Amino acid sequence: MLDQSPSPQANTAPNNSSSDGDTTFHPSHEASEALERLFDSSRFGFMSNDHKYQVSIPIGWTRYTEAPWSHISPGTYTLPEQGWKIHISATENTAPQSLSIVSDYAFSSTIPFKHLTNVGEFRKANSKYFDRGSAGKFITLYPATEEQLRRALEFLEEGLNGFPGPYILSDVKYGEAPVYLRYGAFRELSKTAHSGAAVLCIRDAAGNLVEDDRSPAFTLPDFVTAPEFLKKTVDERLNPTDDGAARLLDGYTVERALHFSNGGGVYLLQDSEGKQTVLKEGRALAGIDHRRIDAYTRVISEHATLKALSTTSCTPAPRDIKIIGNHAFLFEEYIQGQNLHSWISRNFPFSYSYTTNDYETRALSILTELVSKIDSIHAKRIAIMDLQPFNVIIEPDDHVRIIDLESSCGIHDDSPDSYIGTPGYIPNRSQSPLHRDYYALLQLALYLFCPVTSVASISHSVTTTLQELIEHHFTSDIRQQLIRLRRRLEEFEDSSDTVVNIDISEMSLSSLDRTISKIANGITRVRASPTITGLYGAGRAVTSAGDAASIATGLSGVLIGLDGQNKHLSDDLDLLEQHLEQSASSDPSLMTGALGGVLTLAKCGRPRSALALYPHLDHKQIRTDNLSLRTGKSGLAIGQLELLRHCSDTEVQQDLEESITQLVAATRSANMSLHSPGSSTQVPLGLFDGWSGVALALAKAGQHYRDRELYQAARVAIDFDYENMTVAPDNSLQADDGIRMLPYLDGGSAGLGVALSSIPRSSRRPGDTEVLKMIARACVGRAAVGAGLLQGRSGLLFALTRLDIHSLDGLKIDDVLDRELRLLSPMFFRTPDEDNAVYVAGSGNQHLSVNFEDGASGVLFALKNMSAGLRTTSFA
Repeated sequence: MLDQSPSPQANTAPNNSSSDGDTTFHPSHEASEALERLFDSSRFGFMSNDHKYQVSIPIGWTRYTEAPWSHISPGTYTLPEQGWKIHISATENTAPQSLSIVSDYAFSSTIPFKHLTNVGEFRKANSKYFDRGSAGKFITLYPATEEQLRRALEFLEEGLNGFPGPYILSDVKYGEAPVYLRYGAFRELSKTAHSGAAVLCIRDAAGNLVEDDRSPAFTLPDFVTAPEFLKKTVDERLNPTDDGAARLLDGYTVERALHFSNGGGVYLLQDSEGKQTVLKEGRALAGIDHRRIDAYTRVISEHATLKALSTTSCTPAPRDIKIIGNHAFLFEEYIQGQNLHSWISRNFPFSYSYTTNDYETRALSILTELVSKIDSIHAKRIAIMDLQPFNVIIEPDDHVRIIDLESSCGIHDDSPDSYIGTPGYIPNRSQSPLHRDYYALLQLALYLFCPVTSVASISHSVTTTLQELIEHHFTSDIRQQLIRLRRRLEEFEDSSDTVVNIDISEMSLSSLDRTISKIANGITRVRASPTITGLYGAGRAVTSAGDAASIATGLSGVLIGLDGQNKHLSDDLDLLEQHLEQSASSDPSLMTGALGGVLTLAKCGRPRSALALYPHLDHKQIRTDNLSLRTGKSGLAIGQLELLRHCSDTEVQQDLEESITQLVAATRSANMSLHSPGSSTQVPLGLFDGWSGVALALAKAGQHYRDRELYQAARVAIDFDYENMTVAPDNSLQADDGIRMLPYLDGGSAGLGVALSSIPRSSRRPGDTEVLKMIARACVGRAAVGAGLLQGRSGLLFALTRLDIHSLDGLKIDDVLDRELRLLSPMFFRTPDEDNAVYVAGSGNQHLSVNFEDGASGVLFALKNMSAGLRTTSFA
């Protein structure tokens, strides 16, 4: 892991002057901590608590922590590969006592075990959206023999009898205590699936690795026989005779499951007359929310709320509630239609080819009815508390209904912040339930007319920015409605924003160089902060998988972004070099591994260091069918080409020739199935995962070797990816991954356009210019989902600078760029007391990020390519 200590240069940042250079600015400790929280993508997760569970281990035992577990075992003990393991569940109140009882027994019986390290991890493991196959597991014991297993089960069943705990779905329950078990791996065994993902395994009777089923249902491998004392218990779990399901579903048939969570399932039923009904399950002691309320209690509460609102026509009508064992089941009316998020996705006029008139009429009608229905609910003295796009249903006739009221409460509840909510739709501090609902209502109104998700969770100042953007596209009727909704919040005004949006006027080509400088300053500020750590992929500021030195999420991407910005990078380059010396052989890929780091050293002025490290890259780790730019052979070729731009080396040249030979051969295998670990869409298409990456590598090689045949091979690769493209109704070209149409650099048509534009015109085909214009049309629109380079607006703008066209639909490309730049403003922030550093929202718009993949470094790279004075010469 990279050492995260601030560099001396970074800590000598100058003052808050108006110049574009690095300026000294010394935020208070409190301000730095507040800013750090905005870089934490887990801050909206389940309520954190670092209080550790204490276990005093005897002499001769060892303990090591690997989040979220603390592993405790006899010092010289070697775990068997697999067997019957025991799981203990608990509640937050009983967890310490349960751990004391279980650990004392484990020590006396020499049984290795592990437990969740702290209260925060315990809460996550029992929260609503934790993995259902792992949920509820607090302690795991690993008995070595069947006799040790039997004795442990008998003791724990007696010692924990009467202790409450959630049911562990993946296991069989032993007795009446919260004691469970299943057959599975004790040690980590894995194999690589065809997709490239690691699959956790156990060994079958012949010693072959087979998948260790960790689904949320108990299964027994067909080569395993339960011990004699467990056979009845296991058989009853596998072949239940209880008629609870029959009693529950009397008169209904199940059409399909609508949703699953750790709190229970949601199902669509049909009665004997064909009427559809929704069934919501609430499990006891599971799906715990911020108030420590379980799903069982929430379902009962929702039934009471729906009964109270049954005369309003605002919500589903309640039909029944049944209690069976430790489960509550709510039967309610099924509302035909689609949620507001889906309705906007299908109807919003993102493309400039569409007028806004019809959409404005429908959306304004929906908003007016939504306001009326929320007022009707409030008139019943009830607050919704989780008002967000997925909980608003638009019926086929555009009428509005509100669903999922499990978090509702009285309008005078005095602890509104204890209720779970959706980031972007809850204020910094809820002053009352009405305040919370009014705030969410305003955000829904803004979302209807400018679909930017969740960005208000970073700063409420985005409300003003979004309203300004809306006024560019819609009439004053919308402005007046937004003003009325903002007035509802005046008595609750919350001015506690840590950061605020930059002014829209700053987002133009004429002021672009200054904005670029401010983003570079923002990255440097974060690096200089005494409290913000984990900046480059190893910690909270990025919180993405990937090597700490990588381009995608690590230090290399940050340095590529900052390169040429007059920042002091020598200490960071030292850090990168040290890290690569220790880990160069671990992952040879361009975007997620060491090749990207080696390339960064060369690009940032250390070619000798790069060449010294290059021989340690193990290219053989890359699979033959992994042609991707992200982790495969296209990335390898582009990295080698870029190295040769900065330094001359015979070994790199020979490796490049081999890489290009393999890519050319692949273009002659029309039926070749591609493989790309880490693909964001799980489908190997586009620039980073598909044939477009191959095309870019071959086109760059054609330039390097002055070889026309390589250009022709690149054009063949374009054809392969073009098969995954679809012409949208607005005559734009977008990638089709089987679920949705995507324009982005990563997984979308923009990446294909970048690759196609890298091929000289003389090697293109007659229709390619029109293809590029169709791709350019996909790169523009009235709203931006995010700012990021790979899957956001800055990447689309980068593509526009690369597409070999000079105008689009009657506008010069520079005029198009000028118009599109302002859509980035909701994702760009500064602190209230300085104007010389800009911070960028990361993926999902719920936190700030500096990385290359989705944060400030990638945005900086894209914007430099838009600036006439700073444009770089190569994508890599």
